[in-house]
Formats: sequence, structure tokens, C-alpha cells
Amino acid sequence: MIRGIYTSASGMLANQANMDVVANNLANVNTAGYKKDEVVYREFPKYLQLRLKDDVWLTSNGSIDLRPRVGKLGTGVTVDAIVVDYNQGPLQNTENRYDMALYGEGFFVIDTQGGERYTRDGSFVRDNEGYLVNHRGNRVKGVDGNPIKVDDQPFVVNEFGEIFSYNGPGTEKSLGQIKIVRFPEKHGLRKIGENLYYATKEAGEPKQVNGDKVIVRQGFLERSNVNVVNSMVKMIEANRAYESNSRVIQAQDTLLGQVINQVGGR
Repeated sequence: MIRGIYTSASGMLANQANMDVVANNLANVNTAGYKKDEVVYREFPKYLQLRLKDDVWLTSNGSIDLRPRVGKLGTGVTVDAIVVDYNQGPLQNTENRYDMALYGEGFFVIDTQGGERYTRDGSFVRDNEGYLVNHRGNRVKGVDGNPIKVDDQPFVVNEFGEIFSYNGPGTEKSLGQIKIVRFPEKHGLRKIGENLYYATKEAGEPKQVNGDKVIVRQGFLERSNVNVVNSMVKMIEANRAYESNSRVIQAQDTLLGQVINQVGGR
């Protein structure tokens, strides 16, 4: 009886975690470059159930169990991991020269006080010193390791991330190239907030990939890859599963109370 309560309780906790993840995905449906999270569950060990009131025969060669198997008893579930779905999000035309989207596998490199961080969010702006920065004021790194300086002038960005000032035909001047990297194991990246990722040892060393399996689209932003309809369905499913486990706990608690009051009192 107690085992059943713990099993149902573990189901409630797992579904609560799932609802939290789905709710966070929905909250970021309009966040540029956001990648949705998915919950991965791990099942606790199952126990083999045998029918009672059958015998076990003892022979000279060992024992023979005559009890028929009636199935396995689950002991609950837990959240094993929360993984990021890195599938490509749709591109949205903003006609803003500072907006940039990545189509393919790769991340922009952002210079922060804590070191290099990575993002798919290309909604950049220009700071007071003329450098290309994200909305937190952190500068975008170039392939030479220095920040990209665009100043207050028209510029164009090609598919390789190369930036050129442009005031008419024949006036092009190179302003640098945006650094774009990918990782051997991108699931080793960790979200740290502000739409940034931190690279753990499991992610491996970043490799520059400008023009290799990824292109840059100026005047576009990559939208979130969250599907609102699918997320709402998942939210409803998790909520119903949570309620079902809650009702099971209430039923088992009622039965346990009857056993204590009616059987235990005799």
C-alpha cells in the first residue's frame, strides 16, 4: 500500500517537472533563437509479481516455482535529464541591418565578463563605441578574437558572416568577420539565462564553421522552435497525468485508513 503511494508521488513530481519545462517553452515562444527543452524520464526498477497461494516444490535438483507470473510492478519514475532540442527555427524578415540569423548548425560567440558564451539570438545593436553587441551590452566576437566594430555607417553582411561598410558601388571596406562555432557534442552546452549557453567539457572544443554547414542572413531573426499547439497538448497531458496520480494517492490513503481502523482495531 505504501509502495503505491510513493509510486504515484514520483509520477506527480515527474509530471510537475514536465509542466514547468513546457510552461518555460511557451513563455519563450517569441524569444529569438530560443531552443525548446524536452524532459527525459528514467523508470525505477520493476519487480516481478507472482500469484500467491501457490507452492514451491523442493526436489533433489533444486526448487520448482509453481507460482504463475502475473506481471511486473512499477516503482515509479523520475526525471533523468532535460535536453535541448536544437532543430532549426523559422526565419523572420525584420529588415533591420543589425539583426542576423543563422541557418544551419552553429552559434554566435559573445564576449562576457565570465568568458565566451554562445547564442543563436542574433538580435544585435550598436553600443556607444560603435561595437556590435547583444541586448545585454556584451560584444560580438570576430574570427580574429576581437569585437566587431561597425560604427554609425551602413554595412552589409554576407552569408559567411563577413561585414563590409557600404556607401555605394566600389566603396566596400571590410569591417571584420563574425565568429561562428559549433561543438562536437552540442548537448554538452548548458543554458545559463539571457539566451546564452555555456560550454562544458562534454561539449568539446568549439570549431569555427563560417560558411561550413551554416549561413548568415542579415535582416532576419531565427524564431523560437517552440510549437505552441504541441506544447499546449503536452501541458494538458502532463496536467491530466498529475491529477490521475493525485487521485490514486487519495484512493490509497482512504484504503490505508480503512485497514488501520477496521482491521488493525480487531
